[in-house]
Amino acid sequence: MTKYKQLILGIIIGILVTATISYADEIQTYMAELASFPVLVDGKTVNLDMPAVTINDRTYLPLRAMGDVLGVSVNWNTEKQQVEIGKEKKMMEEDTNKDLFITINGKEYINILGVDRICSKNNYILSWQGGNDATQWFTLQSSEISDMQRDQIIGKLNLQESDVKGLTTEEIKIKYGLVIYSKTLSLFPDYSEFPYMTRAEYEHVVLPFMSK
Repeated sequence: MTKYKQLILGIIIGILVTATISYADEIQTYMAELASFPVLVDGKTVNLDMPAVTINDRTYLPLRAMGDVLGVSVNWNTEKQQVEIGKEKKMMEEDTNKDLFITINGKEYINILGVDRICSKNNYILSWQGGNDATQWFTLQSSEISDMQRDQIIGKLNLQESDVKGLTTEEIKIKYGLVIYSKTLSLFPDYSEFPYMTRAEYEHVVLPFMSK
């Protein structure tokens, strides 16, 4: 009987060891650095309960904390072992004029929020920074490019790492036309707390970029 117990115990240990090794093979270790830059939502700095980090030139933010800031629910489904994110289905009362062109000082503009919604519908990511004491800039890139790692971008451009030595991933994307980077936004506090883009830039830069 003792021999049978030893045999069964040996089989169980063997299964556990094999399972542990197989699971360990799937684990990857990454070196993360604390991000030194602030996180802004709608032009305002937010304090997160967990710090933002960078891994391979990409920024990672704590999901639940960002969900709280953006008003999106983030839950862990224990039964299915998965993270579930859901947007609240509610009507937002917004000033529809934000989506329209307006004339300010003889020039036509569109509010950045209107541009953002249009870009999102076309699977493009628009990022911007405003504020009276900051340079008003925006970047625009496709969701596909945003999700790519550095080596994937270099491969897409048929380059070698030596060709882009000294450049960050974002600098590579800007240099080779995968991202628009512009410092041409304008602030008009009497109209909106958010910056404006000229109609000319929207129609001759943003729209053609999304159509290529």
